[in-house]
Amino acid sequence: MEDTVLLWVDARLNKSKTSDSDLLKFSGHLHIAQNVSQAIPMINLTNPDIIIFDFDYADITGLKTLRESREKAPFTPLIMLTDQHYENLSIWALRCRVWNYLVKPLDINTFTQNLKNMLTKKNKINNEYMWLQLLPENRIPHEASIIGTTKSTFGTHTAINYMEKHLHEKVSANDVSQQCGLSRYELSRAFKSEYSLTFRDFLLKLRMTRAARMLRCTEASITEISLSVGFNDLSHFTRKFHLIYGDSPGIYRRIKNTEKDSCE
Repeated sequence: MEDTVLLWVDARLNKSKTSDSDLLKFSGHLHIAQNVSQAIPMINLTNPDIIIFDFDYADITGLKTLRESREKAPFTPLIMLTDQHYENLSIWALRCRVWNYLVKPLDINTFTQNLKNMLTKKNKINNEYMWLQLLPENRIPHEASIIGTTKSTFGTHTAINYMEKHLHEKVSANDVSQQCGLSRYELSRAFKSEYSLTFRDFLLKLRMTRAARMLRCTEASITEISLSVGFNDLSHFTRKFHLIYGDSPGIYRRIKNTEKDSCE
């Protein structure tokens, strides 16, 4: 790996923590893009053998840049690291032909070995350009649109990550504020400032967004979907869904089933 050129794109919103790039056991040439705006210029400059995008909370700007990097260097192994994980994000990454999608924290020794394995595979790649042209449009997941882009919103990023993982459960402001290291008042104020929604309304939006996607993209029953997003009372779930989308869950599903690409 001595002659290998590795480009590490620091796409984290919160850069106060030590980057994994500082811990990487790498004997080649390591170049660091300090933010996503430097990614494309540094690809042009360094012609890397491997590209790593390091996210904490993947926002639209970062994901767009990753996709542009994939298009710029279609045969270069690209690895995506993230603190935040949700199903739509991992699916998007795979469709974007990310070679490896890893949820942090990393085991650095294992990660280094993965890099070596990728280099071996890279050397066996044939020309796939025509196959690339057949890939469908890969739309950035909706969830990325509700992630803020400033350090001042890091507390809400942590909160959203926690809520996404516990939508099937009862989620209280006290539980979430403890996860974020904020008081309940600070958490509520942060959501109101960043998203113009109360904590309770934002949580409802997350639940209904997931429910709507499940209605469009799965064959799960409405009762199963209701339970999976934290509603034990089906009638309560139906009322809240109608409030957000203007239709009952059943009617919403029938309408969306007639639309092309309703799962995107």
